[in-house]
Amino acid sequence: MAILDFLKDVGANILGLGSESQDIEELLKQELVDRISNLKCDFTNGIATLYGSCDTQATKEKAVLLAGNIKGVEKVNDEHLSAPPSEEITEYYTVQPGDTLSKIASRLYGNAGKYPVIFEANREVIKDPNLIYPGQILRIIKPPAVQATSDNYTVKPSDTLSKIAKEFYGDARKYSIIFEANRDILKDPNIIQPGQKLRIPKIAE
Repeated sequence: MAILDFLKDVGANILGLGSESQDIEELLKQELVDRISNLKCDFTNGIATLYGSCDTQATKEKAVLLAGNIKGVEKVNDEHLSAPPSEEITEYYTVQPGDTLSKIASRLYGNAGKYPVIFEANREVIKDPNLIYPGQILRIIKPPAVQATSDNYTVKPSDTLSKIAKEFYGDARKYSIIFEANRDILKDPNIIQPGQKLRIPKIAE
């Protein structure tokens, strides 16, 4: 991952008048206890660079989100934060206005009742499953069933969602399926950019 972008003016307002690096380190130690050895943070010009050794990949991802979901942090560099490999496939989701964990679960897992899966994957980041805010970034673990039901597609010049739907589904009118699966990155179904990576859900024939 190396560097993950965050919204600088969104998040917990914990950075004081002292050392921002120490503030971030203290938050990570408080939330993740002893799961990162030799933890160190360097904070310069809105970029938090994390150092240390994590016990799991999940801990590393949570550390990045905890640091990034702080008001004043624009980017988190985890290049120097090590972790053992994991078989889990994780995506990141930016909370949109009007979102709830149930809505996100319905969109990404096809079942609103699976919102506890998202909550558990972000327990250190979310204190209350009913309290999330626009701009917050969450971990989304893709279970095997979800991994098997979607493809990834990189937008090409002159692409439209209708063209992509025609290519994958044989029906341009099914563009809304792709739009709904990518609401976290697409604000308007008529506006997509070359290079964007989209999820393409597989649908029954």
